[in-house]
Amino acid sequence: MLDLEFAGDRTLAAVLHDDGKLTYHQLERFGRDLFRALDQLVAKGVRHRDLKPENFGVLRRADRTWELKLLDFSLTDVSDRDPTAGTRGYLDPFLGTPSRPDFDDHAERYAAAVTLHEMASGERPRWGDERSDPRTGDDPYPYLSAELFEPALRDGLTAFFQRALHRDVSERFDTFAQMEAAWQDIFRRADATAPATTQATLAGGDAESGLGPEELKAARDIAADAATLETPLIAAGLSPRAVAVAAGFNATTVRQLLDVPPYQISKARGAGAVAKKELNRRHKQWTTSLRPHRRAGQEPEDEAVAGPSLGPPPGGPRVGTRVDDLAALLVPADERRGSRRGRTLRLLLGLPDTDGTVPDDTWPTQSAVAKAAETTQATVSRHHNEAIKRWAAADWLTPVRDEVVALVRGQGGVTTAIELADLLRVRHGAADAPPEVTVARSLAVVRAAVEAEAFTGTDGDDGREPRLDRLRRGRHVLVALESLPGTDDPTPAELADYAAELGARADELAEQDPLPGGAEVIRVLRGVDPPDGMTPLSDTRLVRLASSVAADALASPTFQLYPRGLDLSRALRLSQAGAGVRFPQGVTLGDLLSKVRARFPDLDAYTPPPTYVDVEEALSEAGFPLRYDQADERFFPPAPIRPRTPSSSTTATRLGAGLGAPGEGPEDIADARLTAAARQGGFLALTLHLKRLTGVADALAATYPLVPVSFADVFLAEFRALATEHGADWGQVLRADERFTRTGEMPGGLRSFVVRVLDRTEQRLHERAATPRTVLLLHNAGLLARYFDVGGHDLLTRLQNAARRPSDVPHGLWLLCPSEAPRATPNLDGRTVEAIGATEWTVLDKAFLARLHSGQAA
Repeated sequence: MLDLEFAGDRTLAAVLHDDGKLTYHQLERFGRDLFRALDQLVAKGVRHRDLKPENFGVLRRADRTWELKLLDFSLTDVSDRDPTAGTRGYLDPFLGTPSRPDFDDHAERYAAAVTLHEMASGERPRWGDERSDPRTGDDPYPYLSAELFEPALRDGLTAFFQRALHRDVSERFDTFAQMEAAWQDIFRRADATAPATTQATLAGGDAESGLGPEELKAARDIAADAATLETPLIAAGLSPRAVAVAAGFNATTVRQLLDVPPYQISKARGAGAVAKKELNRRHKQWTTSLRPHRRAGQEPEDEAVAGPSLGPPPGGPRVGTRVDDLAALLVPADERRGSRRGRTLRLLLGLPDTDGTVPDDTWPTQSAVAKAAETTQATVSRHHNEAIKRWAAADWLTPVRDEVVALVRGQGGVTTAIELADLLRVRHGAADAPPEVTVARSLAVVRAAVEAEAFTGTDGDDGREPRLDRLRRGRHVLVALESLPGTDDPTPAELADYAAELGARADELAEQDPLPGGAEVIRVLRGVDPPDGMTPLSDTRLVRLASSVAADALASPTFQLYPRGLDLSRALRLSQAGAGVRFPQGVTLGDLLSKVRARFPDLDAYTPPPTYVDVEEALSEAGFPLRYDQADERFFPPAPIRPRTPSSSTTATRLGAGLGAPGEGPEDIADARLTAAARQGGFLALTLHLKRLTGVADALAATYPLVPVSFADVFLAEFRALATEHGADWGQVLRADERFTRTGEMPGGLRSFVVRVLDRTEQRLHERAATPRTVLLLHNAGLLARYFDVGGHDLLTRLQNAARRPSDVPHGLWLLCPSEAPRATPNLDGRTVEAIGATEWTVLDKAFLARLHSGQAA
């Protein structure tokens, strides 16, 4: 005998379809539930024979946590001699062979592994092109969607599925108990992973995985204390679980996390309480240390990157410290307009023309400048050498040179000129100018500082040793520390060759399919031997240097390398940008691309910005059925048809859109719609004529499983309570409200009270809806319309959207909307109530209301 119990409103398949792959926390939790259910079957000697996401229900328990329940045991009695019973894609393809003629335990575990793979990636593993028989091939295991696995779990999940789905059953797990132990070990190992290193934390030693709890906590605290706004979260001391939750907000750096309000973190869906608490704790810590004086409304780009500052350039001319001011001093101000020397220097430095045009070559050679300036290379060389002497003697450039040397040392001894320019711009700031102009000016300052530092005087007669050298590797200009006398430091050429080799490896990794994960990227790059005596590079610096010197590879904040020309459809699929888009909320083009950029910054696909037509086509290729609505300017998925899962012993059935049968009257159809809506939840606007309003709320609550709430009663009770708490005279409140009615202008004091009362009213409504599956019937709601523009509309929208989301409360929201024209658009006192199509709007006509009052409905 198998126990029967309610198994939730949605199947696991519906969750994966609506929300995309499971989160880190959900994957661990639901994986544990899956193995628990299968253990129970094993204990009873039963094989399910049809394990797949459609046959698992997702139940919300009384404690508001979610649980997986197994459904549909209709194939348990099928003979083992029939190896074809089941669902293609989940059925072991190696059954029916001479060595495995019958259905066996290996096949049951295979289906469980496929289900787990779909939970982890949103996709099934596939053998070859899925048209040929896998038995004719020789691949040891199917193609895994490893690119879609949570980064921290990728290595463990890949090894798990390679074993669980191996074509040779002798290589697979022998029992569900073995599978479960290996599954749990994936999360234990990931949770024990130390943060990636930065140059700041590397000095304390390279933390390794498998640290004890105290050592791991200390390593994470050290990383958190050393973090700057630009530190990737995987190197900032967060646990992998917390990093995964932050990724749901498109936050991959400390700066991006601080832009997420703490209340949104607390409401993160699919996240464990421990991870949310950790994120909010670090959020508070970094806000205090990195944004102590941030003003309200200050934009993130107004902030400087946290870190040691070497101060502004002193001495000489009294100039500003911005890169624009410094760049303006590089070419003598007394040059005559059209001077050949001035133009030559501007071309050498890559400075913009007077019209703002930026040269294509950012660090041109003398021969290239001679050609552009229509002069000889000897002339260019003379002007260049004179300028270098002048820069070397300039007191105002000396502290900039010291700063550049310190920056190169902080980057491990070698860096690209572009990286240096970016660091200098962030530290010094820049005037409001197009990005390409600011970059060109920053590079000009870097070139002048580096060449002045490399200058040794005529025939080296000044006795000073240069601290920097510049070298070309491919299209990149590298700046490296000189090997000073009496040291074992590597030469600039050795450092540049090492960087170039890293870049070549990065390009190879970016061309792989599937794209390698961050852990594999680190392993491969660590395989390139650095020159003897080189300062060790941290994880973050190693990946950044490799991608900076690569010809085509770019690096994500999670250390993944990918090609600059990555196709938009593939980027959409890998970032799962189209997953979790709900009907009827939809998603804007900007929000969709923001999700892709968080995973893959700087793609060529963003330039020029793709149109909605481009993105719609790419979404289709990526497998996301989203269509753009030009009127709403949003992408929408198809309207959902929810599968129902009434018990763990039956197959899920599907509710059709039509609820009436031939011959039924409008009152029958309305009754059927209300009955279904009470069960399914969601939002529903009920319109009726004003003259028929009396007693309708009570009749509806008596007929359907609703919790009636008079909005006016709750709102006024909270208003009186707040007035009492503040010692406000109620008569004065009423006079202020009367003045608002007369003039249409709300006094500031009344506005403050209304906003707070609406917040308290929302809390009371949530308390009324706390019991699972509660459907609120909101009536007498005219005050929502009265205060529509000072929070009433926002409150109604929040309640509507919560009702539309199966995981939020209330489970359902019905709003009674009386008017003179009930068949017109739903409204409250002339304020439009936003209902999405006919599915969220029902007219209560005379015939239905007569039936309702007679007690015959439902």
